[in-house]
Amino acid sequence: MGLFKTFSYGAMLGMHLISVLSTYKQSLNPYAPGNQLFWAAVPTLAAMIGLFLLKDEDRLFTLKYYLK
Repeated sequence: MGLFKTFSYGAMLGMHLISVLSTYKQSLNPYAPGNQLFWAAVPTLAAMIGLFLLKDEDRLFTLKYYLK
């Protein structure tokens, strides 16, 4: 519905940032067995940062956009 984007996108970004930072030891050693999947969180974090920065441009399925 597009409500509370700052809070919802910010909360999602914050939670993912904490999970990425808590696994920094595994991310710094990607060639150890089982650590490759930790690197998948880094581009996801970049995408979430981009989504948060562009939240005002996200108008798809938002009520404010359709009620104007």
